[in-house]
Amino acid sequence: VGSLSNRLQIRAAGAFATFVVVFFLFTYGLSSDLTVERPPTSLPPDPPILVETDKEPPNSTIEENPSPNYSTLEGLLSSANWRAADKETGKVMLNVVGRAEQGTIEPGILENFPCQELKDIDSLWVKYSDGKFGFSVQEKIWADLGSPTVITPNRISAINEFITFVGWGLGDVFFSYDDFTFDVESAPKGHLPAWLHDTYCYGDHEQCVREILIAPLIRTEICN
Repeated sequence: VGSLSNRLQIRAAGAFATFVVVFFLFTYGLSSDLTVERPPTSLPPDPPILVETDKEPPNSTIEENPSPNYSTLEGLLSSANWRAADKETGKVMLNVVGRAEQGTIEPGILENFPCQELKDIDSLWVKYSDGKFGFSVQEKIWADLGSPTVITPNRISAINEFITFVGWGLGDVFFSYDDFTFDVESAPKGHLPAWLHDTYCYGDHEQCVREILIAPLIRTEICN
């Protein structure tokens, strides 16, 4: 009985509340300024997820610059500013392969470097160093050593002979770029250009070492 009485009381209270709401609406009306927010019909898009990675996409788009400007490079070479000329060489070559904005390299990017631009840059180095510096000078030294392409970590090999000859290291120990010799009189033959040694490479360590040491030599050999 008590339960039935409670249900009757609840229903009576509900009916009274409904009556009060209806009475209020008909008496005072809805305000014209009243806006009713409807629930969204769809969920908002998820916020973007920022992903940090130490590797760039392997198939990055490479756009060649059809007309590189060599005036700054030639000015630096003619004034024997060898370190600045080396850095400018890097800027020019990265611009040619569409990597100027990134300022970095990755394995395989020098394999198809345009031969004409490579020859133009090399000829400037050879000219102003009286034949001591240049990609073709490095390639000749490398070829005389048998054109070695095998890099064996922590082990002396033919490529280490080349590294030692041009003054980039001693045996299997590489020198820091800051310790390179930027003087045509005291630097070993073929010491420059060497800008790749001061450029960040994205990718496998061994492949990056090959890109820095071997790729320019192979490309110079092909282009010649």
